[in-house]
Amino acid sequence: MEISILQQIIYSVSPNKIPNSHFKRILNIPLWRKRIIAFLITLWVLCLLLFWKNNYIEIVNPKNWFIDKSFNWIEVFISIITFLGFSFLSYKII
Repeated sequence: MEISILQQIIYSVSPNKIPNSHFKRILNIPLWRKRIIAFLITLWVLCLLLFWKNNYIEIVNPKNWFIDKSFNWIEVFISIITFLGFSFLSYKII
């Protein structure tokens, strides 16, 4: 009984006013945000598969950088998305 009364009091107060509370609110994520997150995860998985399948790790190696070779923006885009996904994932894990 006491816990439910305490929860009602805490839920009526802004979460910023009680940052060290053990009672956490359930956040409702809007549909548009869920769709953006799903799209970004799908894009990252697709870039990860293309990165691995096409051996794009070679363009990250400075030994393979040549001035006379044509620049492929798709390889760079896939590499950047792949590494940004790994960075975000490691940030969330740690």
